[in-house]
Amino acid sequence: PTFSMVAGAQTFTRGFINALFIVGGIAAVEAAPEGARAFAVAMASLAAGFGFGASTLALALNDLGPQVWRIEFGGSALAALLVPRLARQLRESRRFQALQTRAIRTGIRWRELTTRRYGHRFALLAGVAFLTNVLAAPSSQFMNRYLATVQGFSASQISVFRAVTAGIPGVLGVLLAGRLAEVRGRRPLAFLGLAGGGLFQVWFFLGSGWELWVAGTASILPAALIGVAIGALDVELFPTELRGTANALVVVVSLLGSVTGLLTAGTLADPLGGLGSAIALTALAPVLAAIFLVPRLPEAAHRALDEISPSET
Repeated sequence: PTFSMVAGAQTFTRGFINALFIVGGIAAVEAAPEGARAFAVAMASLAAGFGFGASTLALALNDLGPQVWRIEFGGSALAALLVPRLARQLRESRRFQALQTRAIRTGIRWRELTTRRYGHRFALLAGVAFLTNVLAAPSSQFMNRYLATVQGFSASQISVFRAVTAGIPGVLGVLLAGRLAEVRGRRPLAFLGLAGGGLFQVWFFLGSGWELWVAGTASILPAALIGVAIGALDVELFPTELRGTANALVVVVSLLGSVTGLLTAGTLADPLGGLGSAIALTALAPVLAAIFLVPRLPEAAHRALDEISPSET
């Protein structure tokens, strides 16, 4: 009914979604066979991508009237009817059950994140998450506004644009990323994704006409590489008893990056002559992450999960 209620509801909604992705990502990796952990992350990302695609196609309905956007929120709310049935199908991770069998302490474990081994990993992943979201947040949050107000797209044109540039290319990108992450490793993909994605985003937000379509499509593959490679490493580089705490704190740091990116883009839009130039400037952040942080991350491909991050004995 009001902007305040939307903001308040979204505060809780985003919190629930972040918690879902943290727990779901851990469960997907822990349940995957050795040699297919990144592919499991890719499959989970693919499912999320279909949901994104459905909401993107629904944008075309907004041209029918000023209040039609409420249908999209109502449609998504119907998914709550599936929750009881889905909940009955959920099973606890076997790795977590094994911890309980061995009476290993579980729960929030802050101290382990300051140790020499896991503290270094956490600092690197948190830094990557922060710098990645400095660009990702304004790029995703302001994308539709940029296309509408700067490029003159209608709601239906935005829907077509997002479907064409992110739909099929996104599916192929995620599948390719899942395969390459297992064959070539996580670090090379993360480097290419962050550096290439940043450069393509600069081209997109400084371009016009056909450049929007080419750069928009080309930026999907780097985004897939980042999501699969970093998504796998976030889970793989910590032991079972520490994964929840570590991943939750990485998300907190990533949200700080999102706030930084949104404030930077919003503040600099007028001085730099437009929203596109301001968002393009934030693309420097993931490039810095690719150059200075990713090469220092441990490689997890071709190694057993218990070898990378062994649990307490």
